[in-house]
Amino acid sequence: MKCARCGHRVAGASWYCAHCGAAITDLNVADSGRRLPLPPLLRGSLWLAATALLLVALTALAIGLRRRAAVGDGATALPDTRSRADLVALATPAPVGSSAGPTGPMAAASAEAAATAPSGTAPDGADPRSPGLAPDPASGAAPDGPPGLPAAAPLDALRRPGAPIWTIRQVAVPPAIDGRLEDWIAPFTLAEAVPIESVIFGADSWAGPNDLGGRALAAWDPTALYLGLAVQDDVLSQGSTGNLLYRGDSVELQLDADLAGDFDDAAYSDDDWQLGISPGELVEGGRGAEAWVWRPGRRSGAPAFPIAAQRTEAGYLLEAAIPWSLFGIDPALTRAIGFALNLSDNDGTSPEQQTLLSSSPARLWGDPRSFGTLVLER
Repeated sequence: MKCARCGHRVAGASWYCAHCGAAITDLNVADSGRRLPLPPLLRGSLWLAATALLLVALTALAIGLRRRAAVGDGATALPDTRSRADLVALATPAPVGSSAGPTGPMAAASAEAAATAPSGTAPDGADPRSPGLAPDPASGAAPDGPPGLPAAAPLDALRRPGAPIWTIRQVAVPPAIDGRLEDWIAPFTLAEAVPIESVIFGADSWAGPNDLGGRALAAWDPTALYLGLAVQDDVLSQGSTGNLLYRGDSVELQLDADLAGDFDDAAYSDDDWQLGISPGELVEGGRGAEAWVWRPGRRSGAPAFPIAAQRTEAGYLLEAAIPWSLFGIDPALTRAIGFALNLSDNDGTSPEQQTLLSSSPARLWGDPRSFGTLVLER
């Protein structure tokens, strides 16, 4: 640039003309004199390099997003430091020579005020009924998804803090479902009975084991899970039926059919079951035994499977043969399932769930991690 007064050339970063001292008002310190354009070849090379770097960055971002979508947002650490990924890795089916299937108990219901609570919001002890179509026993339709823990999984992978492990045997001759327990000893002898004695709900209404308590036997074969219960109950009262059967003397089974897939999930999913079984009124001419599915909601309704019950001096006996097809479980590929077996009690004349006992001391109504584990021995 030239000085407007004297015409001499002035450096681009100068404020005053060095020749005459005139102020150079057209310049600023960012000017550095004349700039020559880059050669076309160099300019093209720089453009190509920038484009290549952008493509590499976009490719790396796409690969990262794809991997994240495949594995989720990351494994949540289990209480004993195992990750979800470790357990899912166990879920690869391995060839097994024999068939089997797991079993388990149920979830509790609540006082009448909670009976209308929306699905997923019921407190512990509440009945989590949710709308849905009743299952079609003839169709054998069952939820989709991986069934339980595979037969090759080590027992250490089955342990949940505070929840018991119960191993049951496969039988060649199933028990007769007649409300009697004699054939649970012969022709086969089963593992020791599991006690149902942990008070989960209504401790103020529980007067001890004679008021409510029980022991359960279980066995399995490729067709069904077999349950046999001896229940101590000093006052038998079952005035409810259908989805309200929990408000009288009854049994409830909670079952996690995909133990490996959601081992550390604290909420119900579509493979978590809550099934109630009522012994009926246990009087001549009274209403007979029945069952009801509360969860999953899409299977809600009255399932059809053999149930028998009879009154005893101490309470009642109950037997059931629950088909694996109801739960969508293939026992040939299953080592274990999550499970809790619970007893509801009503000693009054009005429908009400006064007490709930469970086989799992840690049992929480809406948290499958608190269920015990049922292992299928082969």
